[in-house]
Amino acid sequence: MNSLKFYLNTHSFPKEEKMADKKGAITVIKTYFGFREGQTLLGFRDEVKALSEAEKLELAQGAARNLGLTRDEVDFPLA
Repeated sequence: MNSLKFYLNTHSFPKEEKMADKKGAITVIKTYFGFREGQTLLGFRDEVKALSEAEKLELAQGAARNLGLTRDEVDFPLA
């Protein structure tokens, strides 16, 4: 287990100090689209890195809408 996970799992934090539960654009894109058959996490990362910021936001917003996510659940603006 990596040391950060171990630390987070073995220490308690007041609610306001916990990591945000909001999903980022890349997480929403990955959740909605998933990996293509045979694609690795690195391959997915490279594919997303090739997108412009506007393209990432557009994909994330569409994916969030289709997943039924609200503004309170994501850390990017929903159009």
